[in-house]
Amino acid sequence: MQTLLFLCLVTAALAARPPPSQRKFNSTAVEAYLAQIVPKLKDPDIARIFTACMPNTLDTTVQKASANDSFIITGDIDAMWLRDSTNQVLPYLRFLNEDPALRDMIRGVVLRQLRSVALDPYANSFNIGPNGNGHQDDKRVPPMTPAVFEGKYEVDSLAAALRLMFLYWNITQDASIFDDTSFYSAVYTILEVVEVQMLSTKEQNGTYPYQFSRPEEGDQYPRAPADHTNMVRSAFRPSDDQTTYDFLVPSSAMMAKELERLAIMTATIPGPRPAAITNKAKLLGAVIRGAVEANGTVELAGGTGRRYVFEVDGFKNNNDMDDANVPSLLAMPYYGYCDVNSPNYVATRATILSSQNPWYFEGTAAKGIGSPHTGSNNIWPMAIIIQGLTSTSDAEILQCLEYLKTTTAGTDFMHESFNKDDASQFTRSWFAWANTLFGEFIMTLADTRPHLIFQ
Repeated sequence: MQTLLFLCLVTAALAARPPPSQRKFNSTAVEAYLAQIVPKLKDPDIARIFTACMPNTLDTTVQKASANDSFIITGDIDAMWLRDSTNQVLPYLRFLNEDPALRDMIRGVVLRQLRSVALDPYANSFNIGPNGNGHQDDKRVPPMTPAVFEGKYEVDSLAAALRLMFLYWNITQDASIFDDTSFYSAVYTILEVVEVQMLSTKEQNGTYPYQFSRPEEGDQYPRAPADHTNMVRSAFRPSDDQTTYDFLVPSSAMMAKELERLAIMTATIPGPRPAAITNKAKLLGAVIRGAVEANGTVELAGGTGRRYVFEVDGFKNNNDMDDANVPSLLAMPYYGYCDVNSPNYVATRATILSSQNPWYFEGTAAKGIGSPHTGSNNIWPMAIIIQGLTSTSDAEILQCLEYLKTTTAGTDFMHESFNKDDASQFTRSWFAWANTLFGEFIMTLADTRPHLIFQ
């Protein structure tokens, strides 16, 4: 009976996946893992959705794959985001030492990202070549180039490139990536951008290294003054929406963590050049972390502690909310900035998963965090997944799983967002990051809480 059920699940999931001949990339290790795990899952809906979602990045978005250059689109947009492409491949990193072809492909993503950063550190997404696709009419400093799809400066994009590079190296110990000319070029560039964007408006004295204008959407940067906080300014959020205040706390937190990791990695490389990077990365990471704790937090009522806020300007103004996109305040333990039991995080979590967060919605279909990017009353599966990944409660995790499996609108895929009362009203039918993030959620539960999902 169990074998018959498994065959039915596989048949249904294969209907959602492209046929093998049309898949963009095949990983023997990923397919073996699916064959091993899926029969153990006790919820047939979760099993079916997992089978469709977990390999979705490999199935549909790999447009170029080699050890020196891989290009991965975000899904329904034919461009490669630094942030998205990092997160799209994260669930597959555990297989790098089992699957040489997968290892080569992700090595190629690392190098493509480094070259992209060296080309334009203030861009968030890139074309496969200098084809001029995307937002070429945007007015910006530095100017748009044909290889750049969109030129929005988001500090988390740089942190994402550092994150993938570190995790790839940490798993494979492949030091050959340091020999690529883009390695030093990209790392020096990131450190330079971080230092410059830690300056206040007054300190920049009108000579802004990054400027942006897209009048039809009301985007204009710089837009308002910002004081010195020792955090890193970010013109745009991970949603690609403009920030309200320049210092986006979760993005600065993520950059602090990735600079700390960069220092760990470069400390293994002999020579004065990497030693200088190690020292600078360690210093900047410590300074930014201290600033997040001091200037990215507010005092709790009654003076009982502190919690994080979303954005600040250094003049004691803050934007007290959270956004579904990652990095977010909710995701701070997910990207390694803090522990799930950190007092500041626990207090923050209680606030943003409540009506105190203007972008938290409760409906008949689900409860969860949304985003100004998709408007009121739309919940993001990504935020529900992150809620589950950062939860210490079995009951909360099971509720997250229930919301996720009942809001795919019959597609077996995650969407960007869905209406809190009607999941058939959704945005983006092909959003590979959300799909593989769901895969990562189930894989993490299989490792840490198997009693919740296995028979």
